[in-house]
Amino acid sequence: MYKIRLIKGEKMKKTAPLTEQEIEGATPKEKEYNLGDGNGLYLYVRPKGTKSWKYNYTHPYTKKRANLGLGVYPNVTLEQARMVRDEFNSLLANNIDPKKHRDAKIKEETEVNQYLFDNVVNDWLKVKASELKPLGLKRITNSLDNFILPFVANCSVKDINAKLVMEVLQPIKKNGDIQVLMQNHLYFYQIMDYAKSSGLIDHNPLNKLNVAISDI
Repeated sequence: MYKIRLIKGEKMKKTAPLTEQEIEGATPKEKEYNLGDGNGLYLYVRPKGTKSWKYNYTHPYTKKRANLGLGVYPNVTLEQARMVRDEFNSLLANNIDPKKHRDAKIKEETEVNQYLFDNVVNDWLKVKASELKPLGLKRITNSLDNFILPFVANCSVKDINAKLVMEVLQPIKKNGDIQVLMQNHLYFYQIMDYAKSSGLIDHNPLNKLNVAISDI
């Protein structure tokens, strides 16, 4: 059975779902037009030749028509666009607005990334880069890469505490290198202090670690 695809500014015609050849062969016209793939997925072709995906749907509660951009072709392939469309159609089947769902997901991912220890370290290093010579900055990054980040890079700064830090520093203590131990403790402290000043945490939980570090 053939589906009906409406092309803006042209008469109705019968066609099968989109193919890669059809997408590649879609040339720009004086006005923007679209090619439908079915079930709400459309490829928009602009006068300058840019091709982008949009998902058209009816809001589950307001019943108003809405569009969601899915990205530019070929960065977003036909297969990927169809996967997103199918996901959105499943949400609609459960009376969930795809836009609201996507916005909430983006917000959640943004918050997670914001608190990720590895990302906080990168921001802190940008500040240190303006204060130190390249050699000094390299010394810090090497130490972080060797002794700290392999253990807590994917942790939230909210979960960093004195107990966890002491566990991370324990192998250094066993090697008997007190200077390296104290240096990495200092890096930990400064990073968490940066997180505090950035408003990510209320207080630096490592304030008293210098007292407890002798017990590692």
